[in-house]
Amino acid sequence: MTTHELSKIQNKLLTIENYSMEDLWGRFIGPAVKETYTHEELFSDFVPSMAVFEGVPVKNAFAFLAITENMALWTMSMRNHRLLKDDIYEADEDATPTGKVFVRTIANAEAQTIEWQAGHADPDDLWIYYRGMLTDAEAAMGRKGTAFFWTNFVHKRVREDPMLAVGFKAMYAAHEIEINNLKMILEAEYA
Repeated sequence: MTTHELSKIQNKLLTIENYSMEDLWGRFIGPAVKETYTHEELFSDFVPSMAVFEGVPVKNAFAFLAITENMALWTMSMRNHRLLKDDIYEADEDATPTGKVFVRTIANAEAQTIEWQAGHADPDDLWIYYRGMLTDAEAAMGRKGTAFFWTNFVHKRVREDPMLAVGFKAMYAAHEIEINNLKMILEAEYA
């Protein structure tokens, strides 16, 4: 963004340059705080899942998640992974309309991120994106272990296909099961 472009919107930003801290809290932050949020507010574009793998070193959690075939251990229904081509695996998946899934794992050790790209109809159409980020829970939260934030992104196809929309509404609940499976496995193995 150029300085000129920034100057056009500078006075619209909610910052201490434009409002006192008291105004920010009183007019914007306080009124926006809620005890509960609607499904649409939290899950319309993303489906987040989080966990702390107590006592599990980041390097061990990352190494486990970076192996595509390990998904058969912690996901509810993705089984029998077989390398299809290049870095894309095909697996049996009862939760998809086709009964199969194609998945690619992209692991970045330096950033401690794992990305899974998936699709269920064609290995050349991996349109479902899941992103995992790991961090040292001791440094970030004062807890020994690994903090894991895992989200998937709600593709426009979900909004256009009522059948996909039904599945994605269940995604948070399904991911809670899977992230708890993952937590149990990692803590039993590495904690």
